[in-house]
Amino acid sequence: MIAPDPNKKTDIPILNAELFKQVADKIEQVVWLRDLTADKIIYVSPAFETIWGHPCESLLKDQATLIQSVHPEDRVIVMSARPDDISKPLDQTYRIIRPDSSQRWISVHSFLIRDESRHSLYQVSIAQDITSQNQVDRALRKSLDRSREQFTLSRRMSLARKPEAVLRSLMSAYELRSAHRAALLFFDEPKAGPSCGVELTTTWVSSENKAPWFSETSLYEEPSFWELMQPNRTIVINGTRTNSRLSPLLRDFLLEGKVHTTVFFPLLTSGEWLGCLAVYFGEDARFSHIELRHLKILIDQATITLFNLKLLEVEAESRHEADRANQIKTEFLAMISHELRTPLTSIIGFTTTMLADDVNWEPEEQKDFVQTIQHEAYRLQELIDHLMVLASLDAGR
Repeated sequence: MIAPDPNKKTDIPILNAELFKQVADKIEQVVWLRDLTADKIIYVSPAFETIWGHPCESLLKDQATLIQSVHPEDRVIVMSARPDDISKPLDQTYRIIRPDSSQRWISVHSFLIRDESRHSLYQVSIAQDITSQNQVDRALRKSLDRSREQFTLSRRMSLARKPEAVLRSLMSAYELRSAHRAALLFFDEPKAGPSCGVELTTTWVSSENKAPWFSETSLYEEPSFWELMQPNRTIVINGTRTNSRLSPLLRDFLLEGKVHTTVFFPLLTSGEWLGCLAVYFGEDARFSHIELRHLKILIDQATITLFNLKLLEVEAESRHEADRANQIKTEFLAMISHELRTPLTSIIGFTTTMLADDVNWEPEEQKDFVQTIQHEAYRLQELIDHLMVLASLDAGR
């Protein structure tokens, strides 16, 4: 940093160089002054060392330090943008990399001035560290994006009519997009948990993952796999090769599927543990508390939709069974009606014959007629008994 020499003309082109220096030295922002005629930086405030992490002398000796510290992805934009009009300032926001490899976000306001002679042109730049503000802004934007995603996916899942569609929508959540596979698992007896068996409802496979996993179904039949599930919290198992919670058999199954991380999300609704969502990643997967809370909201919505779909499926099956029972009853009644007519026709025929006035029947013939009538009457009584049993069953007795 250049201090004014009282014995010679100052290098800082303002009326009171010492006053300028005192002000610039005490503000939190970084101030530097570039002589565009000589193409060199003639002043930089002490805050440069705090924000950039470089000594002020290094910048005064080599102004390329400014460009070299800019993040490579932002460097071209910074180099190509310079104030070219004394009446129009320039505002830039970019990242810098400090000597300790940490990154900071910088906001720079630059403008041009001339000295009293109007011959020399100078660029004044005022920079401040906006890393904290940027982090807050990014967190707010991310929270807003999560809220939008929750609304969109929740609505999409609520409109789904198949478990496959629900799982496909759920796996499009930002935190799950790097997953390779997923499976919806429902318990055979929800009140007993996984100990009574697990039913594989549906699976999802990433479009980027084409490798077959032949032992996946066998994995879900293993009791040691069920024991990894928990009803009240998400379980994350990183490092398939070395994780001690995995049995040798489970480790072999997971390695065959190229699984590095397994995550179990419990499926809960109305306090009842229905099953689990198993998500598989090919690499290390870590979740923050905010991300897990976001996923829990989506998974709760998915669970409600899946539970309703199961109720609709049960209702449809019951309705189908009722329709089938009604069909069988209708067919049975039609058959009974035909069967009732047969003995009645015989009884009516023989009694009419016996009562005929123009014919005298021998006793043996009359006895034969009566036996036939009695036989048909017994048959008719049996059919009526069957009808009574059917009526009792239909009434639920």
